Amino acid sequence: MEENRNLQREYNQIKEMYRREVSRLEEDANRASKLLNEYKQLFSQMSRRCDTEREQFHTQKRAIISRVSACDKCWPAVEEWEANRSPARTPQDGPDLLSQLEEREAHVKALEIDLAQTKLALVEAECKNQDLTHQMMTQSESDGKRWFKKTISSLREVGSSLKPHERSHSVVSVADQ
Repeated sequence: MEENRNLQREYNQIKEMYRREVSRLEEDANRASKLLNEYKQLFSQMSRRCDTEREQFHTQKRAIISRVSACDKCWPAVEEWEANRSPARTPQDGPDLLSQLEEREAHVKALEIDLAQTKLALVEAECKNQDLTHQMMTQSESDGKRWFKKTISSLREVGSSLKPHERSHSVVSVADQ
């Protein structure tokens, strides 16, 4: 009787430990899932922003080139300036159209790099989520099997230990009569 209570207590402890572990793994999976959703949302926003910036840049570039190329005085001056332009620029040069275009182009490239890094982080988060899910499933399966085997073997031990014990009590009780 006492062994049955001990087994029941042990069973309840193991069951509770198993529940806590599954709960912890589910929380980890939920956290990873939330992180993944945040990365997806961030990726989507960055992608839209990059596309918008790229489109604005190309629109402005086409408009500037169209205006400058239509002007007989401007286009040769731009070509000459482009040919004579030195790679080292000074602050006195002042803002001009081509430098603004270059800045926009650099900004678009920076956004593309940021987008690529966000994509990489998204993939890493998806991999981590997949690893945690796999780990949770593997651990759940192995814990469940171990728990079940341990419970069965404990029940067998109790059953085998009770049989001789019961026999001795029944023999004693028959002998006492």
